[in-house]
Amino acid sequence: ENVVQAEAVMRRDDEVLHRSIAALGARGDEPDRAFVTMPDVKKPTDCAHKPEDANASADNLIGQFDRRTAFEDSESGTEYMWIRPLEGMKTDAAYLTLVSDFFLGAHERTRRGTSLDNTFRLINAHQTDWILTVTQVSSFTRGAAHGHIHMFAEDGTLLATSSQTGMLPRLAQTNMNLQGTT
Repeated sequence: ENVVQAEAVMRRDDEVLHRSIAALGARGDEPDRAFVTMPDVKKPTDCAHKPEDANASADNLIGQFDRRTAFEDSESGTEYMWIRPLEGMKTDAAYLTLVSDFFLGAHERTRRGTSLDNTFRLINAHQTDWILTVTQVSSFTRGAAHGHIHMFAEDGTLLATSSQTGMLPRLAQTNMNLQGTT
């Protein structure tokens, strides 16, 4: 029983392409306890499909998921979204980390933004078909969006939590995209 902090750096020659820092391991002397609970929402099949994303295609990542909106309130920066892969995936840390990166689709102003960082914490790798992401955008500050996501299994089990910062798309780009969709 040990916890270590590890760093992985991906390079091309001397250029750093990606850097990850992670805490790995566990201490077994503390009982597990979740303080957040899944909100009461409709089942995924009773929710509307999330509107198509301008970037979605059968060939890219966003096009590989079935996404359903259970609740969305842009004024409070809150979205509850059911998500599942079109092709089965095991509910593990890698898959949940990928799901946590959908943060920038949770608010109409953040769509088409660019992720800067994502801090992910695995709570439980409980198997589930659908995952409910409960996203709270905390702020838009100096051109960046900040917020967090709690992810739940269909039975209410807390799977993971993450926080993220992403650059908002430039207003001119956002206005052009909105005009093209009306």
